[in-house]
Amino acid sequence: MALCLASTGCTSEDEEEVLELAADTTKADGPAGAQLRRIAGPAQGLDGPADLAWNPRMADQLWVVNRHDDSVVIISNATRSTGRRSEYRKDGYSTHFMAMPMSISFGADPTTFGVPGTFATCGESRNTYGGSAPHNDFMGPVLWSSDLRIFAKRNPYGLGSHIDMMHETPNCMGIEHEKDNVFWAVGGLQEGIFRYDFMRDHNIGRDDHSDGAVWLYAAHQLRRVPNVPMHMAYSGGMLYVADSGNSRVVKLDTRTGRAASGLAAPEPLRGATTMVGAQLTEVVRGIGGVLDTPSGLALAGNELWVSDNSTGRISVFNLSGTRLRYYETGLGHGALAGIEMGPDRRLYVTDLMGSRVFRLEPR
Repeated sequence: MALCLASTGCTSEDEEEVLELAADTTKADGPAGAQLRRIAGPAQGLDGPADLAWNPRMADQLWVVNRHDDSVVIISNATRSTGRRSEYRKDGYSTHFMAMPMSISFGADPTTFGVPGTFATCGESRNTYGGSAPHNDFMGPVLWSSDLRIFAKRNPYGLGSHIDMMHETPNCMGIEHEKDNVFWAVGGLQEGIFRYDFMRDHNIGRDDHSDGAVWLYAAHQLRRVPNVPMHMAYSGGMLYVADSGNSRVVKLDTRTGRAASGLAAPEPLRGATTMVGAQLTEVVRGIGGVLDTPSGLALAGNELWVSDNSTGRISVFNLSGTRLRYYETGLGHGALAGIEMGPDRRLYVTDLMGSRVFRLEPR
């Protein structure tokens, strides 16, 4: 089986790799038995997968962002045991608009150009254009069309197929959709939490970002670990964040806080504001080996799933922070990153080091 040698290409599935995880029933919150079943790997174009997300407009279609080569792999029929297909895509100007992507989140349907479906990415970049120039920190979250006739296909002005961008979060480590064209981002030089509103997209490949607005919360209250995504989950006004460098998971009540001052922005915007007084609480504290370097987050009902980049462990907590069980993946230090619950109610897991995506199948 060959991977197509082009900016886009496709492969069929390959033989599955299955890893057995041991159980221990002697502890209430002890390790649970499961299998990790590989659904994609390097043969499908994965190269340092940092995050993944399900396309709400296409049943059973999983999108994965590659940190190492600024690309995306799209897996169709992802939950099935047969018939999976993978397509590799790289945008024409990915060295800026998708540089070292750490996170992906699908957004709203409406666009100014009448083709529904959007998603956003952000990356751990200070904008060196693939190492060809000194960094200028002109980086932040990017909005894209999820239509496959547009994404990584259209390049009408030499700026690729993106449909909007804002530039207040270099070294962006995670992104999560709220509503409309509003997304939350985390990290940056301020090591805080950002709320971005792209407002109206600027159409395919254009560069007018001036109608956007940004708010910064919890500045310098979080801590980034290089190369480790800081993923988020949003529900009912509460934003859960993997605070990797502080070995904890925190929760921001997005309905709280007040404007304090302007936020320095390197571009004309409708608004740029620093917020203070928002309620940031600790949900899980990494003491006693419970968490070391949390990275991926997934909400499933009243359970919060967390991947640990340092230990290779996936833990399941209730929303009060009590650990219910965990899975020892054996993938080792540096492997676990983004996780996402699938439509089959199974957890899908990225392996940064082995360039694989697994499905966790509890026993």
